[in-house]
Amino acid sequence: MSSSAGKKCLRSAVVANNTVPRNRAPMVSTGEPTMSDIVGGMASGHHFLRIQSYSSTVKGRPTGEYIRSHHFTVGGHHWCIDYFPNGTDKAYADHVSLRLILHQSISNPAVKSQHLFCLAGEAGTEAEQAELLSLEKVRSYTPGSLSACAEQFIKRTDLEASEHLRSDSFTIRCDIAVVQDFRAVYTTGLVSVPPCDLGRHLGELLETEKDADVVFEVGGETVSAHRCVLAARSPVFAAELRGPMKEGDVAAGGVMRIQDMEAEAFKALIRFAYTGSLPELSARRTGTTWSGSS
Repeated sequence: MSSSAGKKCLRSAVVANNTVPRNRAPMVSTGEPTMSDIVGGMASGHHFLRIQSYSSTVKGRPTGEYIRSHHFTVGGHHWCIDYFPNGTDKAYADHVSLRLILHQSISNPAVKSQHLFCLAGEAGTEAEQAELLSLEKVRSYTPGSLSACAEQFIKRTDLEASEHLRSDSFTIRCDIAVVQDFRAVYTTGLVSVPPCDLGRHLGELLETEKDADVVFEVGGETVSAHRCVLAARSPVFAAELRGPMKEGDVAAGGVMRIQDMEAEAFKALIRFAYTGSLPELSARRTGTTWSGSS
């Protein structure tokens, strides 16, 4: 075969291999794009454990002996806290020690989570607590098994000299974040909706007092808030704010006086209206009467 004939055959073969058969239509994308996700996340919450008659829990109780709290639920699982008034062992006999226990798992035999103990009076804002919690080690828990302890939670001498021990009582806050299982889901659209954190945002609005338009005076303290939030959350507030105090706004110096209630309890009531959660209270709740001044 001559050189020119060989080149002609080669060109014919290339053309044949790259020719679309006449009975096959070219592929054209005409449908909408689809999407699937691998999703997980964290379910978090916190629990307050109040230790009353602290001195009685210390006296006559050997090191290593604990008192177990009632169980509570965070992230769909039941937890409890072991309180060691004289430490977990001899090395920590001068400390108060704590231990988190997975009391019962509703869905999984093993649970991965992060936890953080602190004195209730030392807790920061919810955003600050969430950031600190995210730095903690992820641990695995099974129901009834022993988990990592906070052996050196606080020295008893430091606790007894602090403002946190009042009337022989103090309160511990335990934050927990549960790692949820990852799973594959089909997404009907390309928009991913984030989890709702409205409570956190409203809590920050309350703390910053931005655009507050009503002031309450209670127990010698003033508390600023937002009429629209309180009126939407409580028919009692709605009646008061739209009634006698309707015209008395902050700019005009209007103040709503709350009688027969301590400031701490009232602040907790307002925070619940904004966030749906209550902080730990040391004050006794009492009856409330209202009066307005402008």
